[in-house]
Amino acid sequence: MIVSNAVLQWVPGHLDLLPRWVNGLAPGGWLVNLDHIGPAGPGDTWDKRLRTARKQFGAQSNGPKHHHNYPLTSVDDHLRALAAAGFTDVEVAWRAFFTCLFMARKDS
Repeated sequence: MIVSNAVLQWVPGHLDLLPRWVNGLAPGGWLVNLDHIGPAGPGDTWDKRLRTARKQFGAQSNGPKHHHNYPLTSVDDHLRALAAAGFTDVEVAWRAFFTCLFMARKDS
């Protein structure tokens, strides 16, 4: 089992590492990855809902801005990359705004 908790989004090109990881897993092994995700595109429903809620409740941040130096990958990017790397049973087990728990299994 490979487990990652909110680390990989800081590694540019981390989805390109997936084929290496699937090869390193025993048959039937799992990858469990909690990752930050970017909006799917200009019409992303989650992004619109979050921004609307923040405006409605007057949410303001006085602290430093949280940002990445490159665009974050979308849910679909993750799911496609996991399947292309050879993982099966690829799914989003949990999602809250811009955080997803991805699970994928290597065939037995």
